[in-house]
Amino acid sequence: MKPLLENIYAKCPPPHDPRERSWVGRIDQWEVRIFSPHDTQHSNLTQKGFVHLQLWHPRWKVSVLTPSRLTGNFYELYPFRGAKLPVCCISTMNNILQQHLEVPGIDSYVLGLMERYFLFAASLQTIAATSTNKTHSPAEHKY
Repeated sequence: MKPLLENIYAKCPPPHDPRERSWVGRIDQWEVRIFSPHDTQHSNLTQKGFVHLQLWHPRWKVSVLTPSRLTGNFYELYPFRGAKLPVCCISTMNNILQQHLEVPGIDSYVLGLMERYFLFAASLQTIAATSTNKTHSPAEHKY
């Protein structure tokens, strides 16, 4: 990666560094990123309720995390006045992005579809994998 780009990403603290996640799609100008399901952290994050989407705007270098236990179940915007900003809902997030940062908003309908596809599916897969690992043989069941 070019040194200039390294400096831009170096300013993004965890968990807002887009290099930590894999690109899975777009919502208009926003990149949608997730922790790779093949990453050793993925199932651990999912089980603890920390799994989320990151929306990264490559032109404006703005990161938005979707609600999870990691963000106190708020959206989280970085940078906003040099810090992370918890935001209650996507409509308020879009107001802040557009009015204060002059960054395009995020399509809430498409975001909802992305969350269902990537987050809920991942959670269900982790739950299914965990439950099959904990199944008991028929001899262990009391009838």
